Amino acid sequence: MKDGPFPGENADTGAANLIRIGEANDPNSYEVTGDRLVSLQNGLLQDSDLSAARTAGIGHSWGLTNITGSETLGAHYDNVVSLSGAWTPETWQPDPGTDYKDYSYNDLLQIGQSTGLVGDGNTPRAEGSGFEHDPYYEGPRPITIQTMDGPVTDFGAAMDNHNLVASDDLANRKLLLQLRKDLG
Repeated sequence: MKDGPFPGENADTGAANLIRIGEANDPNSYEVTGDRLVSLQNGLLQDSDLSAARTAGIGHSWGLTNITGSETLGAHYDNVVSLSGAWTPETWQPDPGTDYKDYSYNDLLQIGQSTGLVGDGNTPRAEGSGFEHDPYYEGPRPITIQTMDGPVTDFGAAMDNHNLVASDDLANRKLLLQLRKDLG
């Protein structure tokens, strides 16, 4: 479910405005979308055919903030999957009845998280986050290039890896097969 622009996204064109990407760190950014997810889940549970169904909240990038934010507002999922998830709200705590897993490539978001620009330490791969994770998956291109002047980050490859994790691209097949296996 996506019912609005992501932080930094132009609502008219869908293009990202990287100057506005800092909107993703707004601690209240998930409240509207999280509340909508709670409402959606409550509505689906009204259908007797769905009331016993297993639920999975899968969020790519900032979408994970919406999923975990919805948990702080009353949603419950059997599984929460982070596809290179951005961050969790400061008040969020993992639900003991939920399995949490992060799948990520070394990507642009991971760089932002490691430098403290994103998530303020409340990220899926942070120690004690509640999310299980394996080592980073390998993208088709390395994000660090060796030059005569030393290593340089290839930001294009880093952005491609961030988008790859949420795609059906053949280069993402290994990750998708593991995700499918883990969700059973």
